Amino acid sequence: MTMLSEAGSVTPPISEQEWIRILRRIEDHMVIPVIGEHLTTMKRADSSQELGLAAYLGTELGLGGEPPRSLNDLAFRYLQENPRGIEDLYVAIYDALRTAKDFPLPIPLKQLAEIRDFNVFVTTSFDPYLAIALNEVRFNNRLSGSTRVLAYERNREVDIPQKYKELDYPVVYHLFGRAQAAPLFAVTDEDVLEFMHTLQAPECQPPHLSEALRDQRLLILGTRLTGWLTRFFLRVSSAERLSKARRADYLVDDSANADREQALFFEHFGEVKVLPITATSFIDELSRRWRVRHPEVGAAPTSPGTSVVPPTAGEVFISYASEDLAVATKLRERLEREAGVRVWLDREALRGGDQWERRIADTLKSCAVCVPVISANVKSGSFRYVRVEWQEALRLRSGKRADADFVLPLVADDTRPDDPALDPEIRALHWRRLQDAEDMSRFISDVQTSVHRSRPQ
Repeated sequence: MTMLSEAGSVTPPISEQEWIRILRRIEDHMVIPVIGEHLTTMKRADSSQELGLAAYLGTELGLGGEPPRSLNDLAFRYLQENPRGIEDLYVAIYDALRTAKDFPLPIPLKQLAEIRDFNVFVTTSFDPYLAIALNEVRFNNRLSGSTRVLAYERNREVDIPQKYKELDYPVVYHLFGRAQAAPLFAVTDEDVLEFMHTLQAPECQPPHLSEALRDQRLLILGTRLTGWLTRFFLRVSSAERLSKARRADYLVDDSANADREQALFFEHFGEVKVLPITATSFIDELSRRWRVRHPEVGAAPTSPGTSVVPPTAGEVFISYASEDLAVATKLRERLEREAGVRVWLDREALRGGDQWERRIADTLKSCAVCVPVISANVKSGSFRYVRVEWQEALRLRSGKRADADFVLPLVADDTRPDDPALDPEIRALHWRRLQDAEDMSRFISDVQTSVHRSRPQ
């Protein structure tokens, strides 16, 4: 896209000097991309036509007439045809999102994933495709668990596990929730308003993420943050008034100049550079320029039969019964916060259609510690796959160095170590108990020691 100057000559929307400045800031890890659903373009299996996320979901949900123009429009149309209530819409959206291996990923998301200087991605969209693109581009396996996926929740703190500068693996943070079979993510404008209302309270802001958004430059691309909502989001993510912040954020929006009031606002009250170009065109040019500067970077090859999980997938494997997910999630948060280790949970890392038995085995091999969460739940039913995981961990334990504590059981209830329903090899190990504060402190210290011992020196 180009613009006409007052003299009638054609000028580029972004100067060469500005491009150099943007690229240098990205390479210095000073920029966090904030992306939205407008970067998610989809194709149906029976058509070559590209659709935006709202239009694609409209066809998948069988809505008649013109395709929805926005997610808010999608919700209104759905309610007109399905008056039972809006909660069914969230389940329908979750079911309509495809993650099959042959599903064509949106090109802008793959281009952003190629830029290795981006490690933290904040998305205002609920769809899973950015994380899948990161896994495909950086780890050569779109169903890998190597990209950490987090989603803001209004009733509890969900934060990135480390300070921004300390992260050495990609993180996708869903600021307005992540698609699930419950109305806990933003579809309507009213949903977005509620998330923004919660985020504006300092006590509801995730500390590490808030610090990252406050200290780094933001690159806003293809979001539904328009007009006053853009200004409000920038203020929420800033430590002080925008007129004093001097943070030099970027807003990529080809329609921004048409909003004269907003342009004047940023000109006089905020150090925000408005780039009048479409988000997809900007990403395409950014990708081209970054590749020129980094020709040596490419996806790591994966040979047939090799592990599909890179070393950065996780350092601690938590193995648990599905009923103990809440326990495993809290344990992961403590290990990451107090021990500074990366934790792998299959509920977050696995996707539909994954070859999960192979994935579990490969992930166990790459981890330094396996933590079996023992409870009465693992004894229920005639078969529990969690016990197969334990057997695999015990098999791998025999090949580990003698001073490596590879399997560290943690018991979540009053299950006894001599319980005959458990395998003898598990009963023979030293158990820690979740309810014992002193025992838990020693457990976290032991996990930290084992992980550090396994890291390359």
